[in-house]
Amino acid sequence: MIWPAIRRIIAVVFAFTLACLTALIVLFAVGADWAARELAAHSNELADPREPPEEVFLRGIGFVAFFVTVAPTLSVLPGLVAVIVGEVAKIRAALYYIVAGGLAMIVMPLAYIVQNAPAEAVPSAQYLTIYATGGFAAGLVYWLIAGRNA
Repeated sequence: MIWPAIRRIIAVVFAFTLACLTALIVLFAVGADWAARELAAHSNELADPREPPEEVFLRGIGFVAFFVTVAPTLSVLPGLVAVIVGEVAKIRAALYYIVAGGLAMIVMPLAYIVQNAPAEAVPSAQYLTIYATGGFAAGLVYWLIAGRNA
């Protein structure tokens, strides 16, 4: 009697882990080219000849550390909420998981926008599209593994 519940929990955890990995791969594959072009366009603005190379290196390490530790955690939380809602409500529709995955991925970049922020602080449409694409792919993978049997 308890074994079906345990099997379902294992399937959900496995599917969610694979969906997160899929989102990461899509974000890297699609976003790497865009990020490289953006950095190249702004490299002259960012470079300060008076700044010591050690500070530039340490700032880069901090940037990488944030995106390796904090950013994925913040993106996982809305996805986890979408999975829990889908599982509790026994939603089997692929459209729910795909759309919920895309929305879950763009929640955090949009939550970053502060009220009365300057226009430069608002994420670009291309940036949000890259995040949404990763979420759509993750939602599809989750549905293929666990969502269609909710």
